[in-house]
Amino acid sequence: SFGSRRPSTLFPHLSRSWHRKLWHLSHRLSRVSELAGQIGLCYTTGFWGRVIRAVTKSHYNHTVIAISDTECIGAEPGGVRVRPITAFPDIVWSQFTLTLPEQVKIVTFAKTELGVRYNYADDLFIGIGLLTREHTPLWISRVLSDPDSWQCAQLADAALQRAGVHVFRDNRPYGAVYPGSFVPVFQAFGWMP
Repeated sequence: SFGSRRPSTLFPHLSRSWHRKLWHLSHRLSRVSELAGQIGLCYTTGFWGRVIRAVTKSHYNHTVIAISDTECIGAEPGGVRVRPITAFPDIVWSQFTLTLPEQVKIVTFAKTELGVRYNYADDLFIGIGLLTREHTPLWISRVLSDPDSWQCAQLADAALQRAGVHVFRDNRPYGAVYPGSFVPVFQAFGWMP
């Protein structure tokens, strides 16, 4: 942000229209919160929360993407939607060092996915893989990489990847993530409480 200084004082060689564009851009970008683009791990209640925690053997069963200091986006039964961050009182946030363009890409991607349906099939396939400890067959990998539906961790991972942030480097098939997949990453960076 340029703060109170107008772009004309910082860039006197630019035309008036460029000064106006820079001022609008700096104003818009100054409203991006530090939390925007970060990934949150959540513990939720209810039947599906218990099932996900039992199968994945993780304390966390939901993943969200911060789009501001007060709102987040996540894939859940009913589709991708915006929720207040206060809906998840025990959330643990990532602390990736994101550039402003990375934050904008993550938030923009998450917003473009609003309304996309939830993918129960992926939960089933990931659960089967975890329970049997078998390598993911190619046909399941194709289903997991379908961008027409999401489960929460897939949406978070895809948003990070859209910004060039690659969290998982273990050659897992694209989309073969669940909330507990983020736990070792958070632990390695010291972000867990």
